[in-house]
Amino acid sequence: MMNKEYKLKIKRNDIEPTIGRVLVAEPTTYDFFFSRSIVLLLEHEDREGSAGVILNKKISDNFKDIYNKSKIKADFPLYLGGPVDTNKLFVLHRLGDIIPKSFEVIPGLWWGGDVKTIYTLVNNKIANNNNLKVFQGYSGWAPMQLREEMKKNYWAVTELSIDEIFEMPVETMWKKCIENLGPEYEFWQHIPENPTFN
Repeated sequence: MMNKEYKLKIKRNDIEPTIGRVLVAEPTTYDFFFSRSIVLLLEHEDREGSAGVILNKKISDNFKDIYNKSKIKADFPLYLGGPVDTNKLFVLHRLGDIIPKSFEVIPGLWWGGDVKTIYTLVNNKIANNNNLKVFQGYSGWAPMQLREEMKKNYWAVTELSIDEIFEMPVETMWKKCIENLGPEYEFWQHIPENPTFN
């Protein structure tokens, strides 16, 4: 999934990746999708593979800018979920079973659901930035692939509250997750995003 010029020599943190936790991309990941990314895990099984969405890559503040034929009439942001199925849209929400066909990822956090209901809730402003996120594409790993990337220190693992997932500004999310990892990771914040900078 990733091409890297070098790896950071740092002890892996002890938190295991599991559904509902977030992956924090190490700062030398210079990849269009995953540079400085925070990925929420929605599925994780060594035998079946893993899947999630990137939380902190906003494509547009206005969904209508990109999907002008959509039935969503309200202003609504769109996020880049990952490199898989980028021609499809996916939703993460905390509206519970008022959206049929959703499934609960962890208590209070739901994935997917009936499209017509989502359109109606957004247009009626019941669904908003604080309780629903729309993603273009998602992130996926083949069986054991994420486990191998963890061994190579491509990711660290931490947790965000459901409130933070929906309400934290995307501009500060990676930095906040670095702080959650503890002081031994603080130097990650000082590595330049552009590898040509010194």
